[in-house]
This record gives sequence, C-alpha cells and structure tokens, in this order.
Amino acid sequence: MKAKIAIVGSGNIGWALKQLLKSDYDLRQGDIADGFDAKDIKQVKDFLKGADANDDTGDYENYDFSLRFNFAFPWAYISIGDSFLLLIFIIDFCY
Repeated sequence: MKAKIAIVGSGNIGWALKQLLKSDYDLRQGDIADGFDAKDIKQVKDFLKGADANDDTGDYENYDFSLRFNFAFPWAYISIGDSFLLLIFIIDFCY
C-alpha cells in the first residue's frame, strides 16, 4: 500500500513534487485554480483527511529593509549602507 501525500499548490514547485513522487506515493493535489481555497479551514481539513504527509508549497512571508547613502566626489565614490532580510516560512501541521 502506497503512503498518501497531499500537495497544496499546483504551480512550479507543486508540479515538480508531483512528478517526483507520483510513482511511489498516492498523491492528492489541490490548488485555487481547481476551486480549493487553502484559507478555508473546513476545505483544508477535508482535503487532508487520510493523507499521511502534507506539504504546503508556497506559504512564506518576506520582509526587506535597506538603507544606503551614496556620495559622489570628484576623487571617489563612497557608498555606505546595510540591508536586512527576514524570510519566514510557515509550517502548519494539521492532523
């Protein structure tokens, strides 16, 4: 008996995961284009019923902050600055 895996999202990553796993696992894939709304908890719970593993292929938040000062002098170009990147991956376990 093959393990059951649910993939949320059918974009590039979801498609690649499906291609890699389809011969070894029983897959179920859902996407907003198919009418699956991942923000609706009832739909998510129904979708994940019976799945042994779940992968959310695109849930992250990205925050960028950059501050830079540039000085152009006849004898030199000086650039002083710093940047900060905060990348948050959201992992939900629904059982």
